[in-house]
Amino acid sequence: NAPAPLVTEEDEEGTLWYPPDTGPLADYHDHGWLDGDPLDEPGLPSMEEYRKSPLYKMVRRNMQKQINEDRVLDDILENTLHVLGRCNEPANWDEDRRGLVYGMIQSGKTANMINLIASGMDAGYSLFIVLAGDKSSLRDQSQDRVNKAFELTNGINEAHRVHSSTHARDFDDRDGVSFKSAFMTAARLRGREYRNVIVIKKNIFLLRKL
Repeated sequence: NAPAPLVTEEDEEGTLWYPPDTGPLADYHDHGWLDGDPLDEPGLPSMEEYRKSPLYKMVRRNMQKQINEDRVLDDILENTLHVLGRCNEPANWDEDRRGLVYGMIQSGKTANMINLIASGMDAGYSLFIVLAGDKSSLRDQSQDRVNKAFELTNGINEAHRVHSSTHARDFDDRDGVSFKSAFMTAARLRGREYRNVIVIKKNIFLLRKL
C-alpha cells in the first residue's frame, strides 16, 4: 500500500517509452529509391531482378549451406533491400545518409551484411569496408564468411569481378606496397573494374592506414 512515487516533469522527459511492435520490416513495401522505375535506368535492377542476379544466386547458394530454408533466405533478402533502399543511391548520391541496423545474437546480422554487399554491388557500389570487431578472431571469422559467400580464390572472383585485398590477413600495409599493388592488380585484370571488399578490425592504427 505504498503511495505512488512523485513523478516530476523532468522524470517524465527522461522515461524511455518503447514503441509498439509494428511487425517485421519485410511486411513493409517502401524500399526507398529502389521503388523508382529501375527498369528505365540501365544497371539498376528491380526487386525481381535482384533474385535473378547471377551474383545474388551465387551468394544465396553458398548461404544455403548454413541456412537451408527458402523462406528465411527470402526474408533476409527483403530486409536487405529495405536497408539498401535507405542508403545513398550510387547514381544520385545527394547528401550522405547514415543509419543503424541492429539485431540479437544469431539473428542473421552477418547474413544480412553479406546480402547487402552483393545487392550493393548490383546497384553500383564498388567499395565495401567491414569493421569486424576488435579481435583478430572476429575479423578472420567475418572474412571467412565473405570469402566463402563470394567464392574468392586468392581474394578474387574473376567471373563476378569481386576482390578482397584482406582475404588472407588484416589490413596492415606495413611495407606500404602490398595492399596498394593488390588494388592496382585487381583493377587491371582483363581490363575490368572490380568491386572491393575490405574486412578490417576496429583498430585506430589500421583505420589510419586504410
